[in-house]
Amino acid sequence: MALLFIIFGNYSLSQNNLIGPPLTHVNQDSIVISTTFINNFLIHIVVSGDYLSKIAKKYDVQLSELYAYNEGLTYLIHPGEYILIAIYDEPNNYVEERMCLKSSYESQIGVREATGNNDGFDVEKYLASSELGKGYSWCAAFINWNYQQCNLPAPKKSAWVPSWFPKSKLIYVRGEFSLMNPQSGDLIGIWFNSKKRLAHIGIYDHEDDTYYYTVEGNTNEAGSREGDGVYRKRRIKRQVHSISSWIND
Repeated sequence: MALLFIIFGNYSLSQNNLIGPPLTHVNQDSIVISTTFINNFLIHIVVSGDYLSKIAKKYDVQLSELYAYNEGLTYLIHPGEYILIAIYDEPNNYVEERMCLKSSYESQIGVREATGNNDGFDVEKYLASSELGKGYSWCAAFINWNYQQCNLPAPKKSAWVPSWFPKSKLIYVRGEFSLMNPQSGDLIGIWFNSKKRLAHIGIYDHEDDTYYYTVEGNTNEAGSREGDGVYRKRRIKRQVHSISSWIND
C-alpha cells in the first residue's frame, strides 16, 4: 500500500506517523473524515463554512498558533485543505478517548437489521450492552455499545435516550445556552413533540454553518427514529435540541 504524504510548508508527514483512522480520499479530492491526529498535532481538514477564527475557537487555540504551525497559511482557506493544530499534553484533551470512539462508531456504519424488527447480530449486540433483547428500539443502545468499546462512562438506563442528557452533561440546548463547541463523540438529542421528550440520539462527528454531521443507529435515509440501521447523517442544525458531552469529566 502506497504511503500518503501531507506537506505543510517544509514539514512532511507520512501516513505511517498518523495515529488513528487513515486519511482516506475518494474521487481523488474528497475527504471522508474531518480530523485525524499525529503525535502532538491534530490535522483539521477544512470543510465548507470554515474560517480561521472559527477553527481556532473550536480547538481553543490562538490564531497566532495556527499561523505558526502552518507555513504559508492565509485567511483564505478552502475545503479539503489541511491545517495543523498543536495538541498540548493536558488531561482535558481526551484525544485518545475521542479517537477510539470515532474509530468505533465509524466501523459500524452500514449495519442493518435482519428483518426490520430491531433484530440481527449487530443490533442485538448493541441491545445486549444495555441488557435488552431483540425487538427494542436501539438508538441509545448503539451509543452505549460504542462507549463501552472505549471504556467511557454511561448512564445506568443506557437504552433510554433522556438518560444521556442530564443537566450536568449538557453543553448546548437550542434557544437556551451553548457552553462549548461540541467535539467528535459528543451526543445530539432530537426532540419529538409526540413523545414530549428527547426520543432519538446520535453521535456528533463534525459540523459546518448549516448542518451537524452525525452517525446514528436505528435510523434510515429519511432520519427516522425507527429506522433499519446505522447511517451517517446530515441534520440541519435546528433539528437538534440538545448536545451532551460525557468525555469532559
